[in-house]
Amino acid sequence: MKNMNSTLLFCFITANKEFIEHLRKSIQEIDKIVIYKSILLSELRRKVNSLLSEKN
Repeated sequence: MKNMNSTLLFCFITANKEFIEHLRKSIQEIDKIVIYKSILLSELRRKVNSLLSEKN
């Protein structure tokens, strides 16, 4: 997907920490793009805003 659009921003929303550990082998900085469930909407907004500000 990044090959199609270099400005693409994505994140994982999950409750499965084992899955993230599996992905960590191929994505070194995965902790920056993971949002763990359950999360308050205010925290979700803060995390998304943080990801967007890092992108710019």
